[in-house]
This record gives sequence, C-alpha cells and structure tokens, in this order.
Amino acid sequence: MRFYTVNVNLAGDRNHVVVKPGVTAAEILVLQAIHGGASVTNIKLDKAEGIDSTPHADIITIIGNKYGRARDRNSEPPVAVLPRLFPGWPNVKIPADVKAANISADYMAGNKSESEAEAIAAASTQAELLAAANARAEAAEEKVRLAEEAAVKKVADDQKAEKEKPEPATPAKAKAAKASVDNDDTFLK
Repeated sequence: MRFYTVNVNLAGDRNHVVVKPGVTAAEILVLQAIHGGASVTNIKLDKAEGIDSTPHADIITIIGNKYGRARDRNSEPPVAVLPRLFPGWPNVKIPADVKAANISADYMAGNKSESEAEAIAAASTQAELLAAANARAEAAEEKVRLAEEAAVKKVADDQKAEKEKPEPATPAKAKAAKASVDNDDTFLK
C-alpha cells in the first residue's frame, strides 16, 4: 500500500484548501467523490511512509470509519460513497496506488498539466466573476445611456420653452404699443 500527501479543495472551493498527508489511493477516490473530481490535486508520494505493508483489511476499516457515512455530492439523491466506488463494500480489494486507482496524471504534483487542472477548477469561478463584471458594465452603460437621453431631452425642452417665451418688454416696445392703440379707433366703431 502506498501513501500520498494531497491538497483537497473542500466542496470544490479553491480558497479552502486542506493538505492531507498519509492518504491511500482508495481514500483519494473517496475524497474526489465527496469534494469533486478536480478538488484533489498536488498528489505526491509520501517520502516518509512511501510503501507500507498495512493489510488491506485494516485500510478498509480505517476508510470505513472515516467515510462510512459520507455521501457522493455528484449523485441525486445522495448515495453512500463507499458502496458506489467499491461495489461489494467492505469485502473488496482496494487499489494499492494511484496507477491502480486510475487517478489522472493531471492531479499529480510536478506534472506540467497540474496548472491546467487548477485552471479547469477555477474556470467556473472565473466565469461567474466575468458574468458579474459584464452585468455591472451593462448596468453602468445603461445608466450612462439614460443620463444622456435625459440631458438631450432637457436641452430640447429648454429650447422649446425659450421659443414659447414672450419677448421681454422694453420702453421702446411699450411706446410703440401705446402709439398703435392711440391711433387705432376701430374699437370705437
């Protein structure tokens, strides 16, 4: 049996990472089922423990005690992880290493594609942030458009009001108006 140290993004959250040493390949599979496939990264062989001769039965007991009640977050309705991953649980042979467990090399430490795996895990978060930024930008553009429309309408209203406004009275206009009334006798006829 080989033991590994892994980084686990709890519930797939990249901002909540737990480093777990002394993890078996079977436990890595369980952690992937609980937290999401891309949530278990930076898998590296423990140099301190490396290969151990712990019997499978003891490892099965340890895993059963730790994860016996855990549910698979990717299934609807949630089902117990251990019987789903290892049919016939607890009377099964568990994988001794990551190769036997068919764990993708993308999640191994030192692999060039580890950053790609992290990028994939972050893609949904980045997409959500981008969508929120786009929504804020659209709202700001709409606000500017409405302000421009209001300014154009105000200028048009001011121009219309200026045209409809009567001309201001001046002394010369008043004298001319009085003279036209005095000279016009039509109202008497």
